[in-house]
Formats: sequence, C-alpha cells, structure tokens
Amino acid sequence: MFGNIHPRGTATCPHHTHQDHVVIYDNCVASFANDMMHLQPKTVTFELLKRPSNIPGLREALQVVAMRDCEVNLFLRYDWQLPRAGSSDEHITILTQSSAKCRVTAFSGCLSGLVVASLPATINQLWLAFTEDDDHMRNALSAMTENIARMEYLWLHVVAGTALSMLHPIACRSYGPHLVISGVSDSQVDWACDVARTLQPNSSWWEYWTLGLVRSTLSKDGCENLVKGLAERGVTVWICNRGIQIASPALTQDDCHHLMTVAREQLNCSLSCGSRVLPELYPGGQCWSHFFSIDEEEDSESSEDEANH
Repeated sequence: MFGNIHPRGTATCPHHTHQDHVVIYDNCVASFANDMMHLQPKTVTFELLKRPSNIPGLREALQVVAMRDCEVNLFLRYDWQLPRAGSSDEHITILTQSSAKCRVTAFSGCLSGLVVASLPATINQLWLAFTEDDDHMRNALSAMTENIARMEYLWLHVVAGTALSMLHPIACRSYGPHLVISGVSDSQVDWACDVARTLQPNSSWWEYWTLGLVRSTLSKDGCENLVKGLAERGVTVWICNRGIQIASPALTQDDCHHLMTVAREQLNCSLSCGSRVLPELYPGGQCWSHFFSIDEEEDSESSEDEANH
C-alpha cells in the first residue's frame, strides 16, 4: 500500500495495473513518482489541503502525471480557500502544456486571468478563486464563455476588495454556479451585491445554486441589507438548493431566524447562517468538511515557514 494513495476500482491492491482511480493526499506526494511506475490508472486525483509550495515533490509528481494518458483532477484546496494572485498557475500549467498527454477534467485553486483564458475545454468541474489585482480576468472569463457553458460544476470564490471591472457575466448553463464571497463587512454589502449581479447573466431563468458569505463580519442589519440589496438588483438564488449561507461571528440564533424570514420574503430562497464555518458550503465531497477552516493564524505560520525555506 502507498500510505495515503487511495485507489478506487474493483481491485483491492493498488499495485495492480488495472486500477481505475488513484487519489493522492498531501503526505504521500513526495513518493508518488516512484509509486506511479506500478500503476496504470485511468484517473489521478490530487486532493491537497496544504499550501502547494509547502508540499515536497508536488512539481515532480505533476510532471510524471502530465506524461501519462489519463484524466487528472487537481484540487489545490488551500489556494481556493486563501487565494493569492496566480498562486496555482505553475501547477496547472505543468498539466496543460502542449507536450502533456494527460487531460485535466477538474481543478480548484487560484489562477491569473492569463492562465484562466488558456484552460482546456476538457475541464468540466472548476472551483476558481479571484484576487483583487488581476486586470486580465474579465477578458479571460469572456474567452471562457463557451467552455463554462459545458461545465458540470462551477464554483467561484471572490475575495473582498476585488474590483468589479475584473468580473464578467458567467455564461448561461443548464443551471447556475455556486458563488462564494469572503471577508465581507457591513460597509462592503453594496459591493458584495454588485459582485453577484455582475457575474449573473441577463436571463429571466438563471439562478445561483448557492450564494455563500464566508469569513464575514456581517451583523444582523448588514445581512438584512445584503438580502434586500440582492433583491433590488434582481439577483436570484435557486429555492430548491442551499440558498444563501452566511458565516459571521456577529450573528446569534435569533438573528438567523429573522434573516431566514427576510430571505423568503425578499428572494424566495432559503438562508442559513452561523458564527463560523458552514460545512455544506464545501464543494467536492466529504474531504470538504472543513471548508474555509484555515485560520488566519495558520496562514501566517505557513507564510513564515515558506519564507524560512
């Protein structure tokens, strides 16, 4: 067995070359290149929670997979949760360069606009984080219109402070994407409403599947203004899914009950809220049970470790 390399298929031994699916976690990336010599998977999934720059052997592992005829899912969860400009560019580029034989079918992380514009059409599941300082993102989203329209899942994470001029309406699909906005305070409610409206195409039937506000400091009044602002701008959230979800330490249980009523009246959708993490906002399966659970203190420690190396 290969530690945390988890094969998913009919066989019980990962050394068997007919394994369909291999899943690689953080602590076994360094040994993966050698392990891959014994495997012929149809799909390789990287489920990585740490900052990519702190995972030994990641670049080498991606280079090995890039030369294999297989599908690849690259989930850089840290970069999705705590995006930094272009922090995932290097890793996805290894898999999508012209000489690569693999086919990337799913990705999560934070990319620059230039790299977003060149994402392959093979991607049908995308978790994309935006940062506040990328002038190329609007053109990239426009260039991806056709690809986005074919995607099975689309999650967008917009960080507080991101310029509206960066954003572009998302292509109409069979259903709308999930939108996560992080770091919103009461003074940024109008901006958050404008983000949701800017990304929403002009369509009478188009709705967000989920609209999440995480790591916010929103008060009861701020949340109520948010719901009303969304309604005034014509933003719609699908009533049959998770609706609006807000994580803020300023909210009490009574506040949440009141806001649920406001959401039903103003937007005809559900609303749930809490003081911290909302696990149901975590996309991508069971390993997302700690969505946005990395504290700022942990991020600072990680930054210091990276600087020391």
